[in-house]
Amino acid sequence: MIGRAPTLIAEKIADLRAEAQGLERDGNVEGAWSCLGDAHVLSQPWAEPHVRVHAWMLGLGWRTRSVREVVGQVARLLVAGPGSVTGRFPVGNSGRSNVSAFTPAPVRADFAALLIEAEPQDAVAVLEATEVRSLYDRMAPFYDVASKPYGWFGARRLAKRAIEELRLEPGDIVVELGTGTGRNLETLSAAVGSGGRVVGVDLSPGMLKVAQAKVDEMGLGNVVLVEEDMAVYELPKGGTGGVLSTYAMEMLPTYEKVISSLVGQVRPGGRIVLNGLRHPDRWPDWVTRAGSALSRPFGVSEAYESHRPWEVIERLLTDVVYDEAMSGAAYLSAGTVPETGEKP
Repeated sequence: MIGRAPTLIAEKIADLRAEAQGLERDGNVEGAWSCLGDAHVLSQPWAEPHVRVHAWMLGLGWRTRSVREVVGQVARLLVAGPGSVTGRFPVGNSGRSNVSAFTPAPVRADFAALLIEAEPQDAVAVLEATEVRSLYDRMAPFYDVASKPYGWFGARRLAKRAIEELRLEPGDIVVELGTGTGRNLETLSAAVGSGGRVVGVDLSPGMLKVAQAKVDEMGLGNVVLVEEDMAVYELPKGGTGGVLSTYAMEMLPTYEKVISSLVGQVRPGGRIVLNGLRHPDRWPDWVTRAGSALSRPFGVSEAYESHRPWEVIERLLTDVVYDEAMSGAAYLSAGTVPETGEKP
């Protein structure tokens, strides 16, 4: 199935995760694994919670330094979504790396009753800002690891080019909207030099905490982090020369309004660069559904298919560049803010 689990199932999964967290804090790691295994059994029919539970398992494996679990959970993250979408998953499997990913197991009677009672709920919707904040606060500790597979398929190449398309000069002010865990901050800092300034904006304090640790570790004195919703954030005064948004702008229902506002705030000749996910028109439907399921833990769903921020860039800016990766599932769109009176 595609989508979120019914409330009955979702609440039980949340309870099991909370119990696992408590057991882990008390030093009972095996108890924590047992709870997550139960959560996995309940999650399997629905792509979103199924992938999310494996992400939790990846986090536990990472924190307990279990190489076997980390490697196994990365592999399971790639197949969990498609398995739920196609209905091909081993019923009752605990989801752990010490069990074959293809071996079914008996389901507890109380869990079987819950699954029978539950009604499928495949409806998806655009997330509110509070939901996005909560989602990424939970994902922050293992976001870098969970998102790594995207880089294997060309997404990281596109992100690197996005920074190049800013065409930054030493002394520039550059703002990254949706800076997340700060993956781009070191490169941006080097591009503007000690005389420039980098502002990383994100609404998730959890993600910013990870980013701040990187800033401190690398000694990036020209980087400032701001906790704010990028939908309402106003750029620094004094001539912002570039704005970068990676895997964030297409998540905003008001993306057209936000981009239009940025055009009015970035100095003429400055660049606005977007990089993110889009609906892959060239993919077969079943592959699109599977890809959507894999992206669901990051808040991405079919509800965003109509969001096309690159079209706003093409309409409002000059010297526009467009590129794709992942066979059309990731995009890069960049353009220059026109001089006063200049038509795009």
